[in-house]
Amino acid sequence: STHIHFPIGHENVYFSIWNGSAWSSPANALNNVSISNKMEFDFTGDRAIIVWGQDMDNAFEIVNISTNETVNTSTTEDREIMYSSWDGISWSLPIRFTNNSFEDRLPDVIFDDDNTILAWENIERRSVNITLNSTENTTVVNETFNITVDLTEYKILHSLYNGTWSVPELVTNTNQVEQLALTENPEENPVLLWQTLSEQGTDIFYSVFDEAHDTWGAEKQLTNDSFGDFEYSPVINSNNDVITSFVKTEVI
Repeated sequence: STHIHFPIGHENVYFSIWNGSAWSSPANALNNVSISNKMEFDFTGDRAIIVWGQDMDNAFEIVNISTNETVNTSTTEDREIMYSSWDGISWSLPIRFTNNSFEDRLPDVIFDDDNTILAWENIERRSVNITLNSTENTTVVNETFNITVDLTEYKILHSLYNGTWSVPELVTNTNQVEQLALTENPEENPVLLWQTLSEQGTDIFYSVFDEAHDTWGAEKQLTNDSFGDFEYSPVINSNNDVITSFVKTEVI
């Protein structure tokens, strides 16, 4: 039988610059990037940065022509955070930020004075061996059972760049994140918003960055209902109100 290999998510990235009256012609920034999450972008002055999640194993789909079956060779453990920076003249070659055996996804980035703040979701899947002692009428019987339990931890991490990247630190433990966004409030404090499961349904949460201590504040729940809240685009006005458009989906 005949098989065809299709690369997954290999994209060329282009950019255009606004000079105050018109956009420049699109120019090539990066070639053959295996994107597993959409790119995010920020700029300040003549500096800019783009970040994305990338599948590092150059995955592809194998299509069996005879049976029309498709096999996806992509794995999640090798999905890492990548970035490229603009110095006012050109884009750097892609730089790998994370390098581990877990899935790193949904990165976003924002310039904050002299710092660059990067936030993303880290998904750690691991197997844990547990030994159980059997009991009978509250008496321990000399019989043990070894079982393997698969655990998954969802974490939001962040790192600061000021000449070098800081060691990634925990923002919060959470459920699986479906969207993550960075913005600023009127005091120019970075605000991180993310969408995940709550006790009510799927809601939006947020945390404000404390610049004095380089830490994130306690997470707060922004929406609170049984509907699913997706595809939000937040801004914060002068009254510190979070204004966002989003899709609200009723689960029936």
